[in-house]
Amino acid sequence: MRRWLGPLMMLIVVGRCDWVGREEAKVFRTIKTAARAVEKENLDKISKLITEEYQDSWGHNREELLDFLTGIFYRYNQIKIKLVKNSIVLSENKAAICDLNVWVTLYDKYSGEFEYWQERVLVYLNRVQGQWKITYVAKYSSRTEEPVI
Repeated sequence: MRRWLGPLMMLIVVGRCDWVGREEAKVFRTIKTAARAVEKENLDKISKLITEEYQDSWGHNREELLDFLTGIFYRYNQIKIKLVKNSIVLSENKAAICDLNVWVTLYDKYSGEFEYWQERVLVYLNRVQGQWKITYVAKYSSRTEEPVI
């Protein structure tokens, strides 16, 4: 029996790592899908990717975010978003935090100029009915403690 203990433990560890890798990919895919929906000005898709309880560190709730994006879509076009994932932390309680660098380029229809925005953010997600959804977005602060999920 003991000779099977090592391989059995290895299978459990590998299986857990595989699950974590798949879930991390799903989390990041949700965020990328939201970014592509913003680029395509697709409010319906965006609204399906954020929870009813959505909040952010800029003071928006879900409805205010959708209104804000409507204004952005009215004023700007050629929206391009680049995401660079720094890390993803998964918890056992169906939650995740993704640390991202985000670059946004927008073309102002009125001034005829491009505008640029760059920010490091933390995106908090929860698993809702089997799907990852965005619940909170915060500016990253270089604090000493790790974000809690």
